[in-house]
Amino acid sequence: MLDVRWWLWGAFAATVIVSLVIDLLAHRTAHVIGFKEAALWSGMWVILALAFGAVVLLVLGPRPGTEYATAWLLEKSLSVDNLFVFALIFAYFKVPRAYQHRVLFFGVFGALVFRGIFLSLGVAVVGRFTAVLFAFAAILFYSTYKILRGEEETFDPGRSFAVRLLRRAIPVRDDYAGAKFTVREAGRRVGTPLLAGLLDRSRYLSRGLGVILAIIGVKLILQASHKMIDESIPEIPSLLGLAVIVVVLTVSVVASLRHPQK
Repeated sequence: MLDVRWWLWGAFAATVIVSLVIDLLAHRTAHVIGFKEAALWSGMWVILALAFGAVVLLVLGPRPGTEYATAWLLEKSLSVDNLFVFALIFAYFKVPRAYQHRVLFFGVFGALVFRGIFLSLGVAVVGRFTAVLFAFAAILFYSTYKILRGEEETFDPGRSFAVRLLRRAIPVRDDYAGAKFTVREAGRRVGTPLLAGLLDRSRYLSRGLGVILAIIGVKLILQASHKMIDESIPEIPSLLGLAVIVVVLTVSVVASLRHPQK
């Protein structure tokens, strides 16, 4: 296991907390975020992430730095792919553009909390049972098969467990009440429904991510085999894995821009 110094974990936590506070305060007044504003904020977060990666590289060395860059690039790509899901949810609930940032902010905050919980559990399981990597690889291969075959599951927000549970717990009104998630009506708490041009230019991104998932699956199998079966079995070097991901994503983006969705 990688021995990360306590102050680096503290710096990471502080960076995340300060970033969330800055983002929330900067958008405390609901308004429609235009392309220029969104591009400026996105660029700032990308620079911050790369700067933190530089800290990892300088403090922990080349291999952890490369692994950080690989993980960040993959997560960034997956987040772009998730824009399709966000757009679908916004359209289903008819979320006004001025309130979409508030929804995304609390969605990201909840994702950070659950991501931390599941990553901690996952690290503990992998550290104790290396064979679980084979199961993870199988899931990735199955996901790759569905993506490349064009069999990605359709998503109906109205049938999701969270939405059905919320509607059973508290009544939900049909119209919005500003940027509020709940309001009080007749002495009771009532919920509101508050719980994109570049998307058409990302038609091949999902295919590229499918290939990347398969590559990661192979990497997991080789890693588990190296530890459990024979140490002579080679592992995919971190730098090579990063290079492959960059090439696949580049090809996917270029193909999407040259052949946009009609």
